[in-house]
Amino acid sequence: SLYFVRADQPWGEQGCGRILRSRFEAGSWREPELVMGGDGCYGDPFISRDGRALYFTSHRLDDGMRRDQDLWTAVRSPQGEWVDARPIDALNTDGYEASPVLADDGTLYFASTRAGGLGQGDLWRAEPTGDGFGSPIWLGPRINTPHGEWNLLIAPDESWIILEASGRPEGLSASGDLYISWSMPDGWGEPLPLAALNTTGSDLLPRLTIAGDSLLYTSTRVMGSRNADLFSIPLHEALAGIERPSR
Repeated sequence: SLYFVRADQPWGEQGCGRILRSRFEAGSWREPELVMGGDGCYGDPFISRDGRALYFTSHRLDDGMRRDQDLWTAVRSPQGEWVDARPIDALNTDGYEASPVLADDGTLYFASTRAGGLGQGDLWRAEPTGDGFGSPIWLGPRINTPHGEWNLLIAPDESWIILEASGRPEGLSASGDLYISWSMPDGWGEPLPLAALNTTGSDLLPRLTIAGDSLLYTSTRVMGSRNADLFSIPLHEALAGIERPSR
């Protein structure tokens, strides 16, 4: 199954997204079915590797619309439906939260405009506790800058992180490019651009297949495009030409 977001407006225009799911059967992707939408705006879906939890973002409230975008989670019922959707109140603020992704040990990584960061949006992590998550931990100045850091993907073992960042000297797009950083003994290493993926358009929302061998992402390909489409590339091709720093 592939989970993704479809917007109700062209790329770059204000609108709402719905979370859809398409199943790969008999050699082709089936017509997408609605997972969440219609009662608010939804985005950034991430499925835990055990398939039991869905993390996403939403403006939804049970009685209307939220004031800002927050982190939400839902669980899979025995019938395979996503139920008990609720905001992750321990991590949400009056700012803007986005791109929740989960490591295998239960640590949640996400982006936020909360106080304590450097720029438009910074990346944070929150370790699991018995009944939720602990206080968010800032990922530091190698990852975060006074510009924007947003969509991200964490390796299941937290050995690397792929992130969307803008305003960096080597960037191809004012809207953001994809970078990779490896975990080092003294923290995260300097992010390196994914040259095989980056374009003059918007390149964002990286995701890893369950097998771990392919990278999925979204791109407009060229600046000014009104379409943001889904792409897939073998992980080794996405990392071609990038030398991992020695530890």
